[in-house]
Amino acid sequence: MRVQDIPDLAQLSWPDQGNLVRATNETLVRLGQDNRARPWLLSRWSASSDLRSWTFEVRDGVRWSNGDALTAQQVAWNIRRWIDEAIGSHMKGRMGGLSSSGVRVQSSHRLQLSFDLPKLGLPAALGHYNAAIAHPASRGRWGANQPGTGPFRLVSHLADEGARFVARQDYWGPGPFVDELQFIDMGDDSSQKLAALASGQVDLVDSLGAGDIAGARTERLQIHEIPTGSTAVARMKVTRKAFTDRRVRKAMRLAIDPAAVVAAVRSARTSPAEHHHMAPIHEDYPSLPRVGQNLREARQLMAEAGWPQGFSTELNVNRDPPWNRELAQAMQGMWSRIGINVRLNVLPGAQFWESWDQTDFGLTPWAHRPYALQILNLAYRSGQPWNDSEYSSSTLDRLLDEASRITDPVQRRPIMARIGKHMLEEGPICQPIWIWAVTASSSRLRGFQMHPTGEIHAEELWLDG
Repeated sequence: MRVQDIPDLAQLSWPDQGNLVRATNETLVRLGQDNRARPWLLSRWSASSDLRSWTFEVRDGVRWSNGDALTAQQVAWNIRRWIDEAIGSHMKGRMGGLSSSGVRVQSSHRLQLSFDLPKLGLPAALGHYNAAIAHPASRGRWGANQPGTGPFRLVSHLADEGARFVARQDYWGPGPFVDELQFIDMGDDSSQKLAALASGQVDLVDSLGAGDIAGARTERLQIHEIPTGSTAVARMKVTRKAFTDRRVRKAMRLAIDPAAVVAAVRSARTSPAEHHHMAPIHEDYPSLPRVGQNLREARQLMAEAGWPQGFSTELNVNRDPPWNRELAQAMQGMWSRIGINVRLNVLPGAQFWESWDQTDFGLTPWAHRPYALQILNLAYRSGQPWNDSEYSSSTLDRLLDEASRITDPVQRRPIMARIGKHMLEEGPICQPIWIWAVTASSSRLRGFQMHPTGEIHAEELWLDG
């Protein structure tokens, strides 16, 4: 895990920062290993039928490390900071439709948020690492002398080197079960992480590559893995030649054998996906018949679209992580079988991100989100900033609107199934794999469960013997 600088609790940009902060400053909601949002610093919440008004009960009995009680006023102060343009918090986007006047404190432990639009995924958003609650006296700063509600106190922190914490004896929740917690920056080299585990230098690392798992088993380490909603999609910009035709886009999906792609990607643990960007881990995931490779139909669609001999194009690929290139190479070979010659333009990360949303064809990575509906709204709704395919469909937008009015994710599944069928017929992506989260720990570590977003809940950990 990287030990990074923490500029402001509302300005975090990386999950590694979140794991540091989580030891001292908690979120209102916790996303569990099962991908479900549960109250944490809150005790409960409720929403109006139109999902525009949300009422939150702050958990009674929570105390900051300086002895102060957690109150609704303090929570409101944090939320107003998140939506303040001057703060520059990523939470501002997640709280879209909320103004400062829409944050109302009703009592010492109750507050209400009133939005200009429905906010279906609000509880999950409040569990994001950007949503760590700061004491107003800290002004959002994080450090050894700043109060927190978390299970540990920060003793020292040096970016690129490490951080040390000690347990709070007056923590409001269960645990912690260890006296001291240390994070050591080992860079991104998973072989170095594995060596540190094997030597006993550390008891847990944040992640390992698929190629390190055999070594971890040889060292008799504990392996932890979980499927996630993380992936990369071969995104076609539908406003550009060839990709404007839905038959071409469908043909490119039909050219791909997801199981064969899984076998070709060796540097990550993967499982087959279905080209509609909805994962089995999502509670609103609809079970649809799987679409496999069908080269005959793909070639027929290409001919009908006016490309019987195929065409040439270029796919921009981020060099890191290594599975990006393996995924791209596997699809490249399959597309060639229907006459599509794809040249891979493998770029350093900084260069890739300079133009990720401008290129005709790009391999866009997507991190895990708790609900499939969240991803679909971000990536494929008309006019959204992250809709790098420029896909626009009134049919899909209407289905997303309909799904967004249903709070129960299980009850959303029939509409999500219709969305999935639409994506398979007309969508702008090829998406054959899901990426698993994989790591290892020492044989003596107990209480750790792999989380789909890599969260470490340190108050649950203890050492055996």
